[in-house]
Amino acid sequence: MTRSPSRVSFVTAFAIAVAGAMIRAVHPSAGSAQDSSAGSRPGQQEESRFRGGVELVNVTATVTDDHGQFVSGLRQEDFLVYEDNQPQTVSHFSNERVPVSLGIAFDTSGSMTSDKMSSARGAISRFFDLLGPDDEIFLYRFATVPELVQDWTSDRPVLSRAL
Repeated sequence: MTRSPSRVSFVTAFAIAVAGAMIRAVHPSAGSAQDSSAGSRPGQQEESRFRGGVELVNVTATVTDDHGQFVSGLRQEDFLVYEDNQPQTVSHFSNERVPVSLGIAFDTSGSMTSDKMSSARGAISRFFDLLGPDDEIFLYRFATVPELVQDWTSDRPVLSRAL
């Protein structure tokens, strides 16, 4: 089934990594007759030039429908990528799930009644159930000052106890 772009919203789109960056450093030839003669002074360092370019940019997207449900099974032809209003070629495509690293800030201030606190804990616990084995989370709580409750971990029982 093909979904029209109007029915799909991109909730998360990150330019995550620059891969395959072409980096080249150009150094004058040391010891050549040209370098050892005119213009060289003792103790003077040779100048270097640095050139770089981006060959590939990874873009990760999470797609949901109008009801907030994840849309799976998308193909390369379901996406259009533009740079400066010019369509770009998608050279590599994968629809595999990738590990997630995220932080949760939990409000423990006086504004959180016991009902709100219970509801928030339940929602976070249900969220933990959606995580994959390679996903990692850290947990902060805050009232007036943030406090780290659990550093980065993918251990679900540890996260549940910290919550």
